[in-house]
Amino acid sequence: MSDQTSDKNPATKRTDIPVEKRPYGTTFFVLSMILALGTLWAVADEIIVRRPWKDYQRAFNEYEFNMVAARRDSLVQDLETKEASAPAGQTRAALREELAAMQSALKQSSEYLQATEELEKRAFDLFKVNREYQFTKSIYDEKFYLYTEAKHSGHDYADIEAETNELKATMDSLLPIVQAKAALRDSVQLTIDEFERPVDSLSGLLQGKTQEINKLNDRLTAISARSLKVNQVVLPDYEPNEFENPIIRVDRCQTCHAGIDKEGFED
Repeated sequence: MSDQTSDKNPATKRTDIPVEKRPYGTTFFVLSMILALGTLWAVADEIIVRRPWKDYQRAFNEYEFNMVAARRDSLVQDLETKEASAPAGQTRAALREELAAMQSALKQSSEYLQATEELEKRAFDLFKVNREYQFTKSIYDEKFYLYTEAKHSGHDYADIEAETNELKATMDSLLPIVQAKAALRDSVQLTIDEFERPVDSLSGLLQGKTQEINKLNDRLTAISARSLKVNQVVLPDYEPNEFENPIIRVDRCQTCHAGIDKEGFED
């Protein structure tokens, strides 16, 4: 009767339960939560709490962006004011129409098209003869090296000397042809430049009106794409460490002083 009673009553102490049957779910859960919270704290401390320079760079990037945008907007407003009072034929719209008309007329000019075809032909002729000259020169360089090596080594170099002299004569005969072909190509290019000069001049005038604005737009794009990072400069000086070994010095001041080398922040 006593044996049956002892079988039915569960153990009242944890030490009476076999190790393999003891429940550890709560313990593992608590420890895993502590580990997870500790990991989150470590990551946050590493990338946020201990990185105040990121806030400096964000603030500087925002300030620089606003400054450059204000400068850009001021130039745009000045340009629009000048455009409003400019003669009818000097506005950007009028100049763009004139440029389009000039480009269209140039593409339809038979003399210009003939000159571009001639340039292509002259350039190809120059390419062929210059390629032959370069190939000959590469072989000559090899033979000349072998000839010099054989001569200084005291070996028989009569045959290699003859080959070298023959290649040199071929190069000397090809060089004037290369120069003549290049001169023909350049003369045709000058003719094309004369056709394109008015178009290039008007295009340059149009670009000049918005050149500074375009530069500021490019700068705004660069600021928007700028990543947060440690800026380091390796200095040309050395200093001893605790073991008296020379080590390279670095400067990371620009990480926080972000405007030290930026245009517009000289003062």
